Amino acid sequence: MVALVSQIPYGRPGQLARGVHDQTTLPYTLDLTDRSVWLAYEMGMPVKRSTVDAQKIVPFSGGETEADLLGFLVSAYPGDAVDVNAQAGDAVSLRSLVKDVLRRGFILVETQGSGTPAGGGQVFVRIAGATSALKIGGIEAAADGSNTIALSKAFFSGSPDANGIACIEYNI
Repeated sequence: MVALVSQIPYGRPGQLARGVHDQTTLPYTLDLTDRSVWLAYEMGMPVKRSTVDAQKIVPFSGGETEADLLGFLVSAYPGDAVDVNAQAGDAVSLRSLVKDVLRRGFILVETQGSGTPAGGGQVFVRIAGATSALKIGGIEAAADGSNTIALSKAFFSGSPDANGIACIEYNI
């Protein structure tokens, strides 16, 4: 019998995990008042309601609180939300102005920072202190002082794969 020595990749950021009945997603329109804010934002990252129009969404831009969190940006696949050959780190496509937002369920996210996700571990979101490796809105497994906020309703479902992709459970 052959032993597997590596883990199968989980998938890509923004991909829903588990069954369709375990999720609640709702469609929202992107607020393109400032299109540039979406160019570096990725699927699976948190979004909040726009202050211009509460029916639209914008990415985290810094200084948010947990109360600002609407949900997580869901990747539509196949479809026009991401390129067919999308990899971790790909930006949000603006070809479709309507994106699904996970309000309850399980989603794959790209992790960043020094912490290592573990089952039941707290999820943190970076809201300040961005660097080239640590993006505002990025998901982390360890607090970084006032640079991150803890999401009391979000927990890691287990350890990440070799690409740093982990599953989180939100609002369960």
